[in-house]
Amino acid sequence: MKLIAFSALFLLTVASAQKPCCGPMQIMTGNGATVGIQNSGPQGYYTYAYGAFDYTNRRFGYNINVDRIDGKSSHDYRVVQKYDQDTEWIIHEVTQSCLKRKAYQPEPSACVPNQAVLSTTFFLGGNQGLLVDSWSYTYSSPKDPLDGVVALNQVHGSCLPTGGSIFGKVNNGGTDVTFVIASGVLNMTVGIPDPDRWFTLPSYCNQTNALFDDSSVFDHEVLKLPVFF
Repeated sequence: MKLIAFSALFLLTVASAQKPCCGPMQIMTGNGATVGIQNSGPQGYYTYAYGAFDYTNRRFGYNINVDRIDGKSSHDYRVVQKYDQDTEWIIHEVTQSCLKRKAYQPEPSACVPNQAVLSTTFFLGGNQGLLVDSWSYTYSSPKDPLDGVVALNQVHGSCLPTGGSIFGKVNNGGTDVTFVIASGVLNMTVGIPDPDRWFTLPSYCNQTNALFDDSSVFDHEVLKLPVFF
């Protein structure tokens, strides 16, 4: 389910053998994305997620809005992921419904993967803007037949994420479906001042009869997309 495309006015190639880096381990941030899918015709989504990302304790909690570009559907979910339990909860607050499942996507990381290759370095916002490193690597989901190539952009030196993109394919019922996601990071602050707000489940999520799989509430095609990578 993952990010807003941005422009850079000045591009430069870096020849130095720079190593992958790690960003802050606890942040509040937003992530906006445009998603394109080729599945019996073009489809698209706009997504925006904002919340708490606690890489230290392997937990992530955020609100996400997903709108189809054609206007046919719009969804608002709250997501709580606890990778120490390999579990995530998709919460629909309006109907007080929870979808509990094994964590679907690979665990997010504050670090650029070791296998990533530095592609280029550029200025974001003109030659007085941020110097940004762009890294590329292949992405595979162990929970779904999904493969892609990622471009991940981090501020040079601090390794703060600014956004990225992924393009690839996912096998859907024996048919390869191509997709592309472009995203941007915004409203980032370091630290999580109110962790209970983001990581504590509502009481109705602990009720067995509230944990159900209702396709009218949970859009499973959207929930398969990599939001963060």
